[in-house]
Amino acid sequence: MTSANLRVIYGEKPTEPFCALLEIDGFRILLDCGWDARFDTDMLKPLEMVAESVDAVLLSFPDMAHMGALPYAMANLGLKAPVYATSPVFNMGRLYLEDTILNFEGGGTNAKSPMTLQHLSLAFDGQIGVQYSEEQVFKIP
Repeated sequence: MTSANLRVIYGEKPTEPFCALLEIDGFRILLDCGWDARFDTDMLKPLEMVAESVDAVLLSFPDMAHMGALPYAMANLGLKAPVYATSPVFNMGRLYLEDTILNFEGGGTNAKSPMTLQHLSLAFDGQIGVQYSEEQVFKIP
């Protein structure tokens, strides 16, 4: 018998960044890993607790609220799972996050973003593109 469990990591409210963990027979899929433009690393503590155990990441939308924490999580939280999304989500998301990082650092505050362009490359190199409605088969350990 198949067992499935969905746990919202953060983002219970529609106005908050979203991250959830779907576990099916022990295979753990991270559904989005959003953040907001404040780059508050404390917000990611619940993600840090599960990041190393994630088997795959599935991104649904190319904005901060759905994929903003991906580069930081891969560089700093131990997230090493393959990342799946459509080409538009990857392409627009990469541009969006690059613009967010550059604007944060160039906004006249002298603040440094906890996320860098190198983190962005780490997160988006090696991505696995999927087509709309494409079936993916994962090997469950």
